[in-house]
Amino acid sequence: MSLNREHDRPVGLCDVVPSALAALGVSGFQNRLCLEPARHVVVLLIDGLGSEQLRMAAADAPFLASMQNADSDPRNLLASIPTTTPANLASLGMGELPGVHGIVGASFWLPDFESLLSPLKWGSEPSPAAVQPELTLFEQAERFGVRVTTLSGAAYAHSGLTQSVLRGGTYVPVAEIEDRVAQLMLVDAQAGPSLTYMYWAEHDKIGHVHGVGSAQWRASLRVVDNLAERAFSALASGATMVLTSDHGMVNAKIDTTQVVEDDDRLMESVTMIAGEPRARLVYVRAGAVFDVVQAWREVLGDRVEVFTRADLVSSRLLGEVDPMLEGRLGDLLVLARGDFGLASRSDARVSALQGQHGSRTLDEISIPGLVLQR
Repeated sequence: MSLNREHDRPVGLCDVVPSALAALGVSGFQNRLCLEPARHVVVLLIDGLGSEQLRMAAADAPFLASMQNADSDPRNLLASIPTTTPANLASLGMGELPGVHGIVGASFWLPDFESLLSPLKWGSEPSPAAVQPELTLFEQAERFGVRVTTLSGAAYAHSGLTQSVLRGGTYVPVAEIEDRVAQLMLVDAQAGPSLTYMYWAEHDKIGHVHGVGSAQWRASLRVVDNLAERAFSALASGATMVLTSDHGMVNAKIDTTQVVEDDDRLMESVTMIAGEPRARLVYVRAGAVFDVVQAWREVLGDRVEVFTRADLVSSRLLGEVDPMLEGRLGDLLVLARGDFGLASRSDARVSALQGQHGSRTLDEISIPGLVLQR
C-alpha cells in the first residue's frame, strides 16, 4: 500500500487520491485534504492551470472563482518538482513524489535501459511496468473494492505514461465535454464506492502556444469553467469533486538563437541535456560534476538554481530519493528563476513555445485543490 512518508511537507498533488480513498472508507490512506466521507469522489485535473493564473483570471472562470471563495475550505496545493506533466501525473497516480516514483522530468536517462525516456511520447517500449513496477493507487483501490474509472482522451489510453502510473480500473475514452458529462452521470448512478479521474489536456496546450493571459488562453479557461460546472452538476448526493492541476505556467523569455549546446562553457564535460527549458537535467562525465556546476553558476548567475544530485537527495526537493532511481536524476538539476528559460537542440520545438513550466516559482508550483460536495 502506498503510504506517503513525507508527513511534514505541505499538502500536494500526491495527497489527492489517498485523500479520496480515505473519504471512500478505504483504511490505511491519509486524508490530508480533509475530505468528508463520500460514496463517489471525482478528481478533475485541468492540465496547466495554476492557482495564480486562476486568481488572475477569475472573471473568466466564475464557477471556479466561486469554488475558491466557498466555505468548503478550498485550498491551494503544491505540484511536485519538476513542475512538469509526467512527474505530476505520476505523483497523482502513485501518491508519491518523483524521488520515489521515478518519473523525474519531461525527459530523463534510464540507466537500466541505457536510453532517454520522454514520457509524453512513450509507447510500449521500454515496458511501462518495468520502468514503474509498483502498484498504482488505482490498482490498490480496485483491490479494496472501489470502482475506478478514467475519463480521458483516447490517445492516452495505451500510452506508456498511463500504463506506468495511472493503470488500473476502467478507461473510458471521451472527447468533448458532453461525452465526459454523459459518462460521468453513468458512473455516478452506479452503486458502491467509486473513484473517477477526469483529465482535460487542452488548456495546457493553449497556454504553451499562445501564452498565459492571451485571448485564446482566456477563452480556454471559460471552457474549463463550463466543464467543471457541468461535471459537478452531473453528480448526485453523496459525491465529492476535487478540481486540481499538474502545474501552473509562466510566459518565458527564451533566447532560441542561443541554445545550451552552442555555449562551450556550459557543455564542457556534459554528455547529455534533458528535461525542458525551465528544468534542465544535465548529465556529465565522471569526476567532472564540480567543474560543471561552477561553470553553469558562473555563466547563468542568478537566473537559475543549480542542484547536484547530492543536493537533491539531501534537500528532499524531489522527496525521499530511492537509491535505485538516483541515476535517473541527472548529475545536475537546473531550475530557472523568474521568466528565464534555457533553449536546447534536444527539444527545439518545446524551447520555442511561449508558455513554459518546470521550475518552482509560485506561478508554476501552486495548483488548485478546490473541493465541492453534494
